[in-house]
Amino acid sequence: MDTTVREAVALMRKVGTSCVLVVSEVSEAQGKLLGIFTERDLLRRVVAIGLPAQETPVGQVMTRDPETLGVGDSIAFAINRMGEGGYRNVPIVDRAGVPIAVLSVRDVVRHLRDVFSGFKRIDAEEELRSPWTDIGGSG
Repeated sequence: MDTTVREAVALMRKVGTSCVLVVSEVSEAQGKLLGIFTERDLLRRVVAIGLPAQETPVGQVMTRDPETLGVGDSIAFAINRMGEGGYRNVPIVDRAGVPIAVLSVRDVVRHLRDVFSGFKRIDAEEELRSPWTDIGGSG
């Protein structure tokens, strides 16, 4: 929590991610997720109000107690949670609340690309007869 915004951003650049997780260092809760610091936090809570990145602790500007996903949650549940909350990154935690991964929008898109890459394309005439044509339910 005492890590500066500047250090967190340097780590994000080095690792190639758009967020860092903040975990507890206190022995009885060691490793438990306390917050997430994202590019959006940087823009809205640091840059927009002119806080000095080299002096501001991440704990002061992170998103506290972020929404999380469990290991067994489905991709549909994850997409819903991300869409409803407008989240680009959601930590995945174990039963003890210790983060084990971060699911990003980019991960979801890759997964969906992989799932749908096995489908064959159909021509326009075939598409008109497809039960998927009226998927919106507005008819």
